[in-house]
Amino acid sequence: MRYIFEHLWLGENKDRSACLFSHAARINYTSFGAISLAAMALNNGEESIRFCAKHFQTPWSAVPEANRNGGLSLLHIPRFYDPELRATLEHFHFVNCFAVSRSHTPGIPIADSVRFTRSCGIAKSTLEHYFGCPVFFDEGIAQIDFSRQWLNRPTPALNSALRTQAERLVATVAGRIRDKHSLLQFLQAHLDTIHSADDMARLLSISRRTLARVLDQQGASYSILSREVRLTEARRLLRSGVTTEHIAERLGFSDERSFRRAFKSWCGSSPSDYRSGQEQFLHSLK
Repeated sequence: MRYIFEHLWLGENKDRSACLFSHAARINYTSFGAISLAAMALNNGEESIRFCAKHFQTPWSAVPEANRNGGLSLLHIPRFYDPELRATLEHFHFVNCFAVSRSHTPGIPIADSVRFTRSCGIAKSTLEHYFGCPVFFDEGIAQIDFSRQWLNRPTPALNSALRTQAERLVATVAGRIRDKHSLLQFLQAHLDTIHSADDMARLLSISRRTLARVLDQQGASYSILSREVRLTEARRLLRSGVTTEHIAERLGFSDERSFRRAFKSWCGSSPSDYRSGQEQFLHSLK
């Protein structure tokens, strides 16, 4: 995978914007296979996003999260630690999302904003022209903030045969076992009691070695999983107005100071600065 991206994206004399948007021109709704086709049978855009995020097998986790402006954000969380490759994947992933969405729902604004951890050498104005909304760099986590208009778009008109086929695909895809997503959801559901890999293995009734092997097969580790789950939850709670003292307790930190220090190492900003920045951003959308 890295070789492919280095060849397409990181090599010398590459026009990155031309490379990215040329790639996007070849993407459409059917390019994503059975999972995206199955999503056509769901009731609205939010259900479609949650379904695809849960079942796509990718080198990153796509995590849907409700936001305070009544919409839905899609977070991009890698299963590895490599800032340059991470930013490259963010750009390709988000451009793919928009290309697929536009091929299926042309003329509807898709997002209120798009956020990246790094710029990757493409001008902000170029990306804003493509996405049709404000773009931000140097964010703690990359995300798409989907517009309410796109989330509430009308469901596609499928004839009875296509709808039956899509509904069968939903059942087939939903029945598959996804170890990584299952473990991610398990950790999210047990944040109050899981504070180490040993805790998680014990609750799953498996050995720590087995847990490590399963995560390694998915390109992850307990430390990465724990960090990203706790960061996602911390961001959600901060946006909801929960105090840092209660967040520290919820996430299993020994005290509030330990939480603030960890959050700053994760995001590069303090919890108070993050909360203030989110409030200013949401105010700018009104």
